[in-house]
Amino acid sequence: MIRFNRSTRTLIIKLPSWRDRRWVAGLLFVLLVDILVSFIDRPLAEAMRNLSDETHAALQVVTHMGDSKYILVTLVLVLPFLFAARQALEEGSLRRMLTWGVQSVLFLFVAIAGSGLFVDFLKGVVGRTRPKLWFEAGEYGFAPFTFAAHDFNSMPSGHSNTALAFATALGFFFPRLRPYLFIGATVAASSRVIIGAHYLSDVLVGGLIGVLTTLWLRQYVTRKGWVFVRQRGAYRLAAPGYLLGIKLRGALWRYLRIPDGARGRLP
Repeated sequence: MIRFNRSTRTLIIKLPSWRDRRWVAGLLFVLLVDILVSFIDRPLAEAMRNLSDETHAALQVVTHMGDSKYILVTLVLVLPFLFAARQALEEGSLRRMLTWGVQSVLFLFVAIAGSGLFVDFLKGVVGRTRPKLWFEAGEYGFAPFTFAAHDFNSMPSGHSNTALAFATALGFFFPRLRPYLFIGATVAASSRVIIGAHYLSDVLVGGLIGVLTTLWLRQYVTRKGWVFVRQRGAYRLAAPGYLLGIKLRGALWRYLRIPDGARGRLP
């Protein structure tokens, strides 16, 4: 950690402690990626290539779950309607809920677009060859700072990043759906390996970046007083979002008889 002490005008450099779990976890992850790149990625890619054409065709559809443009375009289309509805209302609880809704949609958008831009930058910096080059020309390795060549932009996986970032962000709003969201994101990320678009290590790095950047973004917006609040060490929706959830569950109970309350099946 590097910190500047303004009172003494000195730069303090403090190495992380080996007892810091994040530091240890980071080193273990780097070691795991190194093992995958050296020993597992190529044999696994060759094994996936030998799967049936029907499996590859089915997963070509599944892999689109990690395509960011579908999610981002949907959010962009929803945002103007929420903003216009908010502007049409006078100050009150409904306007505050719509304001929270606008902030929430922006949070989802930035979580996906922000991590996606970071991943796109890393792709060019790392310059890893895609499985296609291994199968067609026997090329396997890295060509750093190869920004323009698509076949050298394998790590990190953009689809995996989008799928895990979206699952993480949406899980903040619907915690009881979180296991299902992550199962879907894992399937979408795994499909990138099966169809031969990425190696396993590419998928793991992309997914981890999506999760970590979304967690950081939640901390940032909470400090700004947007979308979430933190109480007793735990995050929850801010008051307008919490109230909106109560009204939504109440409406679902009235019209669809879906249980409400602490024992309800909805988040």
